[in-house]
Amino acid sequence: FTNLPLRISWLFVLLFLGLALFSLFQGFTQTTLILFVLFLISIMLAIQGEYILRIFEEVRNRPNFIVQEMYGLDEKKKYE
Repeated sequence: FTNLPLRISWLFVLLFLGLALFSLFQGFTQTTLILFVLFLISIMLAIQGEYILRIFEEVRNRPNFIVQEMYGLDEKKKYE
């Protein structure tokens, strides 16, 4: 019942981007290409995870608001 696993994917985005940039400055072209592709794949998965999270929050059937107290409403008059 938590959204933490879906949010962890953003950490992988940052990890792969950082490794790709580090590899680029070190001159490893094949490694840089692989890490950049992993970065693109992980960012697509992170975006899909955000959509899934928002859909999940919408379908929980929770009320839009919760009324704590009612003032000035009489139960008898409500149904007349």
